Amino acid sequence: MTVANDELPRWRETSPDPSASSGRAADLVDAAREVPPLPPRTLARIEAEVIARRPSRGAWGMPFGLRFALLAVVLLASAATAKGMVMLWQRHVAAEAASPTKVRHGVSSPSRPRAPVISPAPAPTAEETPDDTTDAPLPAPPARGPSPRTSATHARRVAMAKPTPSPEPPAVETSATEAQLLAGALSRLRQAHDPAGALALLDAYARKFPDGVLQSEALSTRIEAVLRMDDRKTALRLLDGRATFAGRPGAALLLTRAELRASAGRYADALGDFERVLAPQGSSPADQDRALYGRAVSLGHLGQDARARADLIAYQQRFPDGKHAAEVARLLGKRP
Repeated sequence: MTVANDELPRWRETSPDPSASSGRAADLVDAAREVPPLPPRTLARIEAEVIARRPSRGAWGMPFGLRFALLAVVLLASAATAKGMVMLWQRHVAAEAASPTKVRHGVSSPSRPRAPVISPAPAPTAEETPDDTTDAPLPAPPARGPSPRTSATHARRVAMAKPTPSPEPPAVETSATEAQLLAGALSRLRQAHDPAGALALLDAYARKFPDGVLQSEALSTRIEAVLRMDDRKTALRLLDGRATFAGRPGAALLLTRAELRASAGRYADALGDFERVLAPQGSSPADQDRALYGRAVSLGHLGQDARARADLIAYQQRFPDGKHAAEVARLLGKRP
């Protein structure tokens, strides 16, 4: 906009007040005319500096501040959308839970099962309450954990309240025969290595068959079971009251009684049993071996050295590799 020189006095004259708009406009025009124009080189340098200080644009062709603002708007919009979806889903689920069972396409959707109502256990009556306080349940330990002394006391009380049950005796069939009971006792004794169980079966045999035909075999099995338990006194008591021993195990029982009497120091009684075994009655060589050695030992304790030496020499001749051969040789070496 170009202002002529003759217009400035007219702007000032039209308004006597110098602070009026026309007077101020005249002053501004005078100030603008006094500023000299910038040279082209200066203008080019200012333009280069302005372009260099202009903020760089990102890969999207926009300033960094604008991109950050746009990203914040997108995140806020996403969060709002997700929250809205969650609210809609909760409302939908709550509506389905509150509504009755719906039928869709002919299939009824199962209703949500209700939690079972647990009624408190009834208090025990006077008849159900045990009298023995040791069987009553112990109080629960405190939440902070029992001390070692409390744990030991608790374990001791439980052990006293619940004693270890003793092993039950073997079951006996009522229709079992005499041979079956005896076979069961032998199986318990020799295969299961259970002499106590064998004795229980033998007791059942004695009650059921007091006059059985296998009494001698039952007695032999009982003596074997008692000796397995290392109870020599009981074995000798069972054999002492018998004058004769019938059946096939008779000689073995007689020899066992002779050895038990000798071990108890009853050498005179043992001597009679050893001589009965050595009589020509068809006893086995193993029984003859044991009986000849036992008689020699009994004669020696009774002071009959000549007869004892004769039995030892006879033993060496009849049983050079016998069970007691080493002991016989030792005894003969000591005697003149």
